[in-house]
Amino acid sequence: MEGYSRFALTHPHLFELMFSPLYCDYQNAGLPQAARASYAVLAEISPGLDWDKADATDSQRRGEMMLWSLVHGYAKLRLAGQFMPQTPAGAAFDIADIIPDFGYRADPADAKNPLKSA
Repeated sequence: MEGYSRFALTHPHLFELMFSPLYCDYQNAGLPQAARASYAVLAEISPGLDWDKADATDSQRRGEMMLWSLVHGYAKLRLAGQFMPQTPAGAAFDIADIIPDFGYRADPADAKNPLKSA
């Protein structure tokens, strides 16, 4: 999650280009593979997410969509200048400062939350 927002803030024009339907070459044979590799990050962190939709049908897919929506929305709003400085140092909150601290059901022995790692 932090890597996604960091990329968007560091490379704003490339980030916008990546999601632009005007400049996307859907005929490029490498596009589906690159898209799957990117989405695999969401698929990796979504299983076992402990939230109110955890027992719903297709909970993993719902978790992937929720996490992507959260981080993508944050990145777009931040790039658009919609977040005024919030910290004492005069900076906007980073994604790690606002994301809920989701628990995980999958493996209780693994206490590290992958959503909060750098």
